[in-house]
Amino acid sequence: IYTLSLHDALPISQAQEIDRGLHVLEQMMACGIVQDVGHASVTPYTTLIRACGKALAVDKAFRVLRCMLDAGVKPNVLTFNCLIDACGKAQDLDRAFHVFGLMRHYDQAPDSITFAALVDACCRALEVERALELVQLMYRQLGQEPTSTTCTALLEACAKAGQLERGLEVLQMMGEVGVRPVTASCNQLLEACGALRRLDRALDVLGQMKLVGATLNNETYVTLVEASSRRATCSPPSCRTARSG
Repeated sequence: IYTLSLHDALPISQAQEIDRGLHVLEQMMACGIVQDVGHASVTPYTTLIRACGKALAVDKAFRVLRCMLDAGVKPNVLTFNCLIDACGKAQDLDRAFHVFGLMRHYDQAPDSITFAALVDACCRALEVERALELVQLMYRQLGQEPTSTTCTALLEACAKAGQLERGLEVLQMMGEVGVRPVTASCNQLLEACGALRRLDRALDVLGQMKLVGATLNNETYVTLVEASSRRATCSPPSCRTARSG
C-alpha cells in the first residue's frame, strides 16, 4: 500500500528532481489512488509544472497536466500560465497557443500574466508580429498596457529579428505607456541597424531613445559610430527624396 501523497512531489519538484515527482504521480494513478488525489490541492501539480518549465522539460510538464486531469483536478489560471511559460522557455510556440486555447475549455479567463507569458514565448521564437497582436489583444480584453518586462522582450526580439521598423514602433509605444526603455535593449536595436547597414534607422532609434527618456551610455555612442562606419545605405524612397532635394 502506498503511503505517498501528492504533496510528496512538492519538495521533490523544488529540488528539480522532476522524474521522481512524476514517478510519484504516475504510481498513484496506476494503483488507483484517484479519490485522494482528486481532492488534493492544485498547488503541487502547478509547482511541478513550474519546475518542468525551469528545466526546459515541456513534455514532462504536459505529463503532469495529464495526471492532473485524470485525477479530476481542474487546472486554474496559474497552472495554465506556468504551462505556457514552460512552452515559451522551450520555444514551443504551437503548444503555448494550444494551452491558451485550453483555458477557454476549462473556463479559465486569461490574465495579464497569461498574455505576458505568451508574448515572451513569441519573442523567444522571434515571432514579433504575433507578439504585437497579443499586446493589442491584452489591451482590448483587459484594458492593460504592456509592462516594462514585456516591452523589453519585444524590443530585443525586434533587434534579433532585424525588424527595425517594428523596433521603432515598440520604442514609441513605450513612450506612450510611460515605460522607460532599458538602455542595453536599445543598444541591441542600434547594433541591428548597423548590421543591416541602416544608419538612417540607427539615427531614428537614437532620436526615439531621447524622446522616451532612455539613458544614453558610452556603448550607445560606440554602437552608433560602428553603424556609421559600415557604409550604411538608405532605403530607396529616402534616397530618392535626398536626390530630389
